[in-house]
Amino acid sequence: MAGAMTMLVGAYFAFTQFDLKKILAYTTISALGMLVLLVGIGTELAITAMVIFLIVHSLYKGALFMIAGAIDKTVGTVT
Repeated sequence: MAGAMTMLVGAYFAFTQFDLKKILAYTTISALGMLVLLVGIGTELAITAMVIFLIVHSLYKGALFMIAGAIDKTVGTVT
């Protein structure tokens, strides 16, 4: 239940943002909710999906944060 609520709240806050880094941060919160939800399900398939999602998420989200930082610096919106 907590994982599903975290996932939904993170997704809602991501939709309300305009800053690239904040959008990525809130989608990360949503992804963490998904991970908790999968652990809560507890089946072997859910745990396997959780491990794969954790690895994939870390690989693509790291690259997206680097790109968002480069865009912010290029455009001059770094605060």
